[in-house]
Amino acid sequence: MSRPEQSPLIPDRRSEHFAAIDLGSNSFHMIVERRVGVDRFEVLDRIKEPVRLAEGLSRGKGLSPEAERRALDCLIRFGERVRGFAEHSVRAVGTSALRRAKQADLFLAEAQRVLGHGIEIVSGREEARLVYLGVCRDMGQTEEERLVFDIGGGSTEIVRGLGMKPQVLESANMGCVGFSEKFFPGGQLSAAHFDAAVLRARLELRPLVPRFGKSRPSRVLGASGTVRSIGQILEVSGLGAGSITFEGLTALRKRLIDVGQLENLQLPGLSKQRRPVLPGGLAILLALCEDLGFEEVEIAGGALREGLLYDLAKRWQQQDPRAHSIRELLQRFRVDVAQGQRVARTAERLWEVVRSHWGLDDPEERQWLHWAAELHEIGLGIAHPGYHKHGAYIISHSDMPGFSRQEQEVLAVLIGSHRRTLRSEILEGIANRDRPRVLRLIILLRLAFLLHRSREQIDVDRIGIEVTAKGLRLSFDAEWRAARALTIADLSREARKLRKQDFELVLA
Repeated sequence: MSRPEQSPLIPDRRSEHFAAIDLGSNSFHMIVERRVGVDRFEVLDRIKEPVRLAEGLSRGKGLSPEAERRALDCLIRFGERVRGFAEHSVRAVGTSALRRAKQADLFLAEAQRVLGHGIEIVSGREEARLVYLGVCRDMGQTEEERLVFDIGGGSTEIVRGLGMKPQVLESANMGCVGFSEKFFPGGQLSAAHFDAAVLRARLELRPLVPRFGKSRPSRVLGASGTVRSIGQILEVSGLGAGSITFEGLTALRKRLIDVGQLENLQLPGLSKQRRPVLPGGLAILLALCEDLGFEEVEIAGGALREGLLYDLAKRWQQQDPRAHSIRELLQRFRVDVAQGQRVARTAERLWEVVRSHWGLDDPEERQWLHWAAELHEIGLGIAHPGYHKHGAYIISHSDMPGFSRQEQEVLAVLIGSHRRTLRSEILEGIANRDRPRVLRLIILLRLAFLLHRSREQIDVDRIGIEVTAKGLRLSFDAEWRAARALTIADLSREARKLRKQDFELVLA
């Protein structure tokens, strides 16, 4: 059977400190916590810096040099704080701006270098899941129905769930940075500008609203900077007390219109950093209240970064949500679990032999290999011809809670390369620094697949596995060879294919 609730990808058990870093489209956030019990953590540090990474994206889709410089300067400071942390005790994720930015590979490589840790890019729905978990973690794990939303710099996430379980997740391509730039050019705050912004937000929400149902949940909570800032303004202005109402939002809109120009806007509770993106955030919040029927919005304490820490804790407790995603895919596409496990065991045995020689010491790579082996036949649910390509497409385009976009791409590449011609261009979606390792994982999966093409269990210990200067040497005794002539023929053809990748497979 699959190992859905187990994962070796957990933080070092000796580690007491964990950090979560949110590379948002408007601000970068970091939270550092110390483990003080099995399920108990205490906050040691919180850092927030306004970076405005999404600034300019609405015009050219590329990160501006100024935004890149602000981001790297911030990550240098963050990197100093998490220097020496165990590799799997830090999670840093990029959201909307990095999802949308074109040709951001060089920036991402430099960002990871100065931070000293990897940076994952998460999908909109994965961001929504993490936001929901962060809000619920802060509130406590009560079994009540909740609707949570987060108006970020480049996107807005909306989630409906029960207790700690998100049930409906959506992400809309609208955020306070982009909306402020597009609908309030030059800082103009007219009624016409607000009407246009709210209308556009409602158009974005229109296809999503039916998914959340007509019944209202017990609690509606707004997370992160836009909601907190507006809540603070309303409270100190006497238009709210710890929560946000549609009446208060309408009054705030009127105040902005009366001022007329953003540079003249002076409101108690409004920071200098928040002022440039307030109009866009307010317009989106008005649209959310109108279309989803919110009468009152509570201001949540937690957000995405707290959700990252919750996920880290679950991995440490061997309850990795990614393993659950794999199990759901196995069930949905009725994958032959027994065959997947046979291939996985052999692939992992090969990995154990070569890991130190090939620089594959990260247990995460072993997990990628295991999951790819389990799922390698998922494309058969579409058709047998080209099923490896179908499988890669399914993985690339599925919602897989817990996975970053980079992790899904690695799985897709492994599955799409486990048979037939091994094309070098299939690695184009993988970061340059990871390509050699991913290619070696592909080779291990291809060999494991061929060894089990007859769909029977084999005694891998009867196969001699030796790392050579140019590749691998597989040795078989005479009885094994005689009983599996077709397998030997398959491996001989594979040896010819691998030569094109400068890899030498020797059969003895």
